Amino acid sequence: MELNCRGCKAPLPLAEENSSKVIICEWCRATNPNPLFRESQRPVQQNVRTTPPPQKNVQQQQTLTHLKIASNHNVGAVIVLSLITFGIYTIFWHSRLSKDINTIASHHDGKRTWNGALVIIISLFTAAFVYGIPTLIWHHLFTNRIGAELRRRRINYRIGARDFWIWCVLGAFILIGPIVYAYKICRAMNALIMDYNQYG
Repeated sequence: MELNCRGCKAPLPLAEENSSKVIICEWCRATNPNPLFRESQRPVQQNVRTTPPPQKNVQQQQTLTHLKIASNHNVGAVIVLSLITFGIYTIFWHSRLSKDINTIASHHDGKRTWNGALVIIISLFTAAFVYGIPTLIWHHLFTNRIGAELRRRRINYRIGARDFWIWCVLGAFILIGPIVYAYKICRAMNALIMDYNQYG
């Protein structure tokens, strides 16, 4: 196949296929198309991953979405510290109880237990004819909520408002009743906290 320059008509050397799109004339330096040039039809692949991405450990992907709670409610410590602080620790303990049950159960039952310390303080400063009623109502609702959460989590321990009225109110006449009630509260809360720390 003979190819001539389109400028000076001089013969041009044939270039190899795919070597260049144009042929430059040696005489007049004109550019001429190379009839043998064929562009490759294969697309150029860039940044192609040749190996599959590494799989992350499932346990590494699962992160704790809740804070751990200390499961150290102890009736002996409550009694001793309450005596040493002349009852001030009892107010602190009630505040902790309300905070712990709200952390454990509010996400599931949508309820909020009033701060126990605030309820006690309100009871102390209310008129004589309603003295103690806010605390009684708080304990009634609190123990019922603990019992409901124990059943929801299928924990084999039972407590409810009946325990409060029997042990803490009526049991006060035999002195040991409130201690039994405090023990039941501590045991129930520790069971809930351990379950919450493990399962959320």
